[in-house]
Amino acid sequence: MSDYEMPEGAEPAGVNQDRLPPTTRRRYRDELLKRRIQAGEIAVGPGYLYRPNEILVNAQDLDLLTPRLRMFGVRMEPVSEVHEVTHLQVDSEHSVPELLAILRHRDPESGLVPLVAPNLILTGAGNVMGNAGGPVAFAEPAEPPMDATPGEPGRITVDARDTLPPEGHLDDEAGHGTFCAGVVLQTAPNARVAIHHVLDSEGFATEIAVRDALVELVEKERPDILSLSFGAFTDNDAPLLALGAAISALPPEIVVVAAAGNQGLSKPFWPAAQKRVIGVGALDSGTYSGAGGQASDQTPPAAYSNFGWWVDAWAIGDRVSTFFLEWDDSVLLLPGGVALEARHFEGWARWSGTSFATPAVAGAIAALAQRDGIDVRGAAFRLIQAVGVPRVPVTKGSGAIVG
Repeated sequence: MSDYEMPEGAEPAGVNQDRLPPTTRRRYRDELLKRRIQAGEIAVGPGYLYRPNEILVNAQDLDLLTPRLRMFGVRMEPVSEVHEVTHLQVDSEHSVPELLAILRHRDPESGLVPLVAPNLILTGAGNVMGNAGGPVAFAEPAEPPMDATPGEPGRITVDARDTLPPEGHLDDEAGHGTFCAGVVLQTAPNARVAIHHVLDSEGFATEIAVRDALVELVEKERPDILSLSFGAFTDNDAPLLALGAAISALPPEIVVVAAAGNQGLSKPFWPAAQKRVIGVGALDSGTYSGAGGQASDQTPPAAYSNFGWWVDAWAIGDRVSTFFLEWDDSVLLLPGGVALEARHFEGWARWSGTSFATPAVAGAIAALAQRDGIDVRGAAFRLIQAVGVPRVPVTKGSGAIVG
């Protein structure tokens, strides 16, 4: 039984404007998800999204689980094993949540409870699970500042623009990675930024796909800082099994920052809630803001930002402006007689969310490390854990204000 309710009768549409009614924007996100569910790519569990017919198992528990799977007529095929986590393809009459309930019974002989989890769907957008935060915000065209360097967008790799219908219109998460890279470069102009494509242009990816991309990126680029502007709610608020193991296995000198999510909840959002990770919430500047805008202890948390003990740092994430795609969108007719006006992007945009507070913190760590000749772990400590740094109210978790 799911706590997510899908609306009836809407048609897919490429909504991309903050001026549209929240119900219209929300209906669009619902339709994206509905289409993926109908295609068998995503399923809805109790408070989370997952990939059908796939589970993740602690490799040490596989021998314990194999007889139980056979007992219930489940056919399984190992797909991969990385960092002691086995990815299984399963064929069963049971849904994945039902199967997990069966497999998690304590073994009477060993007394062990097997560690098993769904292959979760991670997303870069905020409110696909129907929670209480503000409406999903989409990129808006913006004028570059007067001091912008010509050709700046060419310094970074542009991510996929429109890989799914409707053709000719930007999907709502297209340009997400480009925008995040722009925030880092505006905050730390001398940083070397490598974008690794993980989420599709509608903002979805499986946990296994993200885990594999992270492992590949670290092996190829040897980064000092990983900035992760995506995440998920999990089954029973447990840490991510596959991605969590990969993050825990990273060299200790790598600093990891991750977005806290945009649902306005204290519920842990992963991987931001992982102890190895600096979880980042968004502050509301109240005005149009460039990347890395100045914040103080008087700058309030954004209403949509998740919060709590697990959010370590806060930076301005509201109405941030930075690099984007060059793209022309024509007028798009939407259900209910609403039309999305044409948009003209000239390599610059405005966007809001914890996705964009996160690279601001990553950039601040990089800039401080370079300025003072210290390693990035030392810089992160100074910005976030040192005595005297400004913090958000205790009701939001007392995380450090960066910027």
